[in-house]
Amino acid sequence: MSLILYINGQQADLEPGTVIAQTRQVNDLNSLENRQASYTNKFSLPKTAHNVRLMGYLTLPGNESNIPYQKNECSLYSASGECFVYKGWAMITDGGDSYDAVIYDGIISLYKAIENKNLSDLELSAIDHTKNPQTVVNSWAATSPYRYIFADYNGNHNYLAVADTPVIAEMEYLVPSVNVKWLWNKIFSVYNNGEPATGAIFDSDDFTNLWMTFPKGATSGEEQETELLVCNDILINGSPLNDRYLYYLPLPAGTVQMPVADAVSVTGNRHIKVNTSGNYRIELSGTLRANKTVNISIGINAPNATRPQNITNRSIIKEAHPNNGEEFNYGRTVKLNAGDTACVFFDYNNASFDFHNNGKVNLRLVRIEDTVINFTDAFSDFSIRDFLNEVVYRFGLTLFKSKYSNTYTCLTLAELFNSQVLNWSSKFVRQVSENYITGNYAQRNWFTHTYNDKDASYDDGYYDITNAHLPESKTLIKSKIYSPEYAMTLFAKKFVNRYKMWDKEVTQEQEEVNGETITRTVTNYKPLDKRYYFMRTVYDSRLFFVTSMVTQQIADQRGAWFENYSGLSFKDVVQKYYGPLNRITHNSRVITAELWLSEADVSKFDFKKRYYIEQLSGTFLINKINNYIPGKPVQCEFLRVLPENER
Repeated sequence: MSLILYINGQQADLEPGTVIAQTRQVNDLNSLENRQASYTNKFSLPKTAHNVRLMGYLTLPGNESNIPYQKNECSLYSASGECFVYKGWAMITDGGDSYDAVIYDGIISLYKAIENKNLSDLELSAIDHTKNPQTVVNSWAATSPYRYIFADYNGNHNYLAVADTPVIAEMEYLVPSVNVKWLWNKIFSVYNNGEPATGAIFDSDDFTNLWMTFPKGATSGEEQETELLVCNDILINGSPLNDRYLYYLPLPAGTVQMPVADAVSVTGNRHIKVNTSGNYRIELSGTLRANKTVNISIGINAPNATRPQNITNRSIIKEAHPNNGEEFNYGRTVKLNAGDTACVFFDYNNASFDFHNNGKVNLRLVRIEDTVINFTDAFSDFSIRDFLNEVVYRFGLTLFKSKYSNTYTCLTLAELFNSQVLNWSSKFVRQVSENYITGNYAQRNWFTHTYNDKDASYDDGYYDITNAHLPESKTLIKSKIYSPEYAMTLFAKKFVNRYKMWDKEVTQEQEEVNGETITRTVTNYKPLDKRYYFMRTVYDSRLFFVTSMVTQQIADQRGAWFENYSGLSFKDVVQKYYGPLNRITHNSRVITAELWLSEADVSKFDFKKRYYIEQLSGTFLINKINNYIPGKPVQCEFLRVLPENER
């Protein structure tokens, strides 16, 4: 029977009697780790003048045809007008006297579109942000695509939470998470011509409340500091009572270093003027001798040469600094606007005092930059295909592409095994074979996480099949998503899971204090990378204050989100989403049978439905239509689906 083939919008010449056998499949339920496209056999296109032009003169001397390298959109029709393939892919190669062609259809459109693409290839600017207390609080809005979720990330978490008081938490060792549904929809928007995937699962709480972490520890620290001014060995002496200028830390002309041009300037040898709004930290070190325990403060926009009691905008660095000449190291962060000035001044409760000789102070000014959370850079090592597979595996999904649009319908196993039943008994020709080995499975089929501890397996799950002839065990799904640590910890009066984003390194350091050697225990936090975790969230209605120990900023809001790992271990996933698989693996029957299918049967075939065959005494999913040729019976692979009460 003649066929009509279009390639890149033009009808191609076919030899009379050309056979194009079609294999149609969606997802081989005998092998869950694979998703398949439909395809045809290799067939020949004659090198007629028309086909040669259609192929861009491929194989002719000097040709520069791009046909073998590009997506060649093709459609295949029967002479009666039935559409077998609509906007599929044609792969063209040279076959000598003719061109060789193979057509692919179905899910290949999506998987080709995302081939060699990473999550970083998406437009993620909507979730890139600077990390500060306000953005942390803002992320708790219901519509935010990213969220700072309270959990133990193995960092230096400082918080205060006692009965009937707000929770005060530092933000430095929190990391954001992106909503999985938001990412999923973004992929289909970018790589599926804006057509979203449909399915009831996408409106379930299991899916909408699923989050994936930023993959590495990101804190504010020295790497976010810009040094703007340094002045060392500033001599402090004299009596401020007799000279008001001595209330202020001097910045002697010629001794001040300013590494960044035009960032700051010094006026009156006392006041530092900043040219950019931001958070600035003033660091003081050295020795100071006085006859009183003075206070050390920062004056903002202080009038020149005024007494301390007249400086109204101030921030104390150290109250009651000791006067015995011990070495000190203090710091204070303040918010300054462009054009503001800052100075360091001393006072003793607005009363007189004297400095003794030999006091020397070092001053350093740095601008604290908010940590930039850049999901685009961070997601550069996670392929879109792997991400889609993670979602498909987690929910046991099968993807069905609409023939005439880019719409994908996704069904869980429970939905697939309870789909509409069509009676195709009249199309049955004969049974060819019956197999009792269920595809690419083992007796025990493992679903495994990635772990920080390479020997761990506590969140893995397995699916068992009672068939002694299967291999003993195999890893069916190997996830790139990390499992949280085994033990939970107490955080803000809640037990939470630990999602390691930092490694703690505990060291012993020694220092000399007044002639004695003191040993201190120091904990350093080393950020980890490529740690992707899934989590869910639960709401906490307490009042939360989020602070930054680096920038001294603070933001508050009633109500925040804590992590929840419920239902995310593969033990839970297998139990919830893979239980229905028993309906085809328990006492499995994989039957190959011939059916007599019309062109309309094949062109309109729906893999989402089940088919009742009276001669086989059961209801089946058709796993594959193998090498269909119009006008001939075709072999089909049937998977028996047991009634729910018989599995």
